[in-house]
Amino acid sequence: ASKASFLRQQSRVEFEGNVTVHRAADVIHSDKAFAQLDQNQKQLVALEGSGKVRAVISNAPTGPGGASGGNKTITADNFTTEFTPDGKIRALNVNGGPALAEAVLDGPPPRTVTAKTFRATFDQSRISELKAVGGMKMVEPARTLTSDSGTVYFSLTTHEASSVVVDGNVHFVDPKLSGTSDRVNYNFSTGAIVLTAIPGGQPVVTTDGQTRKGDMIAAQLNEGVVHVTKNVSARIMPKS
Repeated sequence: ASKASFLRQQSRVEFEGNVTVHRAADVIHSDKAFAQLDQNQKQLVALEGSGKVRAVISNAPTGPGGASGGNKTITADNFTTEFTPDGKIRALNVNGGPALAEAVLDGPPPRTVTAKTFRATFDQSRISELKAVGGMKMVEPARTLTSDSGTVYFSLTTHEASSVVVDGNVHFVDPKLSGTSDRVNYNFSTGAIVLTAIPGGQPVVTTDGQTRKGDMIAAQLNEGVVHVTKNVSARIMPKS
């Protein structure tokens, strides 16, 4: 930082100008930040920052042969943190402010997620999940998924994004099919997607001119195969 002030009576340290926070191999940049210490001034209990926030969660290998899973880069307006009793960061919360926050997940394939807020949860030093709330949108090279909220899960073995579960006003568009539902579970590695709805509703998918509804719809996005279970209905539209 360009400037640091220690407020002893408040057990607080304030930083201004090009602030950089290091957490293991991760780095958080911001214009301003403050660190709150405990009463003994020996342990962090809070860390917050604002202005041009850029958090790079590197997931660098911890040893020879370790997997990295690529970087997860989050940009936002401000951030807060949650600490464990022994002073370790267990979660990073970011807010987009007047705009949307953005998370870029290295691939393959690369994924870009935008939302009003993100909450990154850590298992030890690794990110385990990234929750997005408020107009979530996930873009892959071949498809787009939008919803009210959702959570991206990461493999604790490879540290790559492994799946996403999204809820509320879900829409997805894929080269082979598109659909709407209340909830979607999408497995990145297999391309399997499961659509479900709240009681009284039904998910809908359209593929090759045919629209299908049912209590639950399972599809293989990589193959364009659709399976509908219970209360099935279908409407075939003539091709133009």
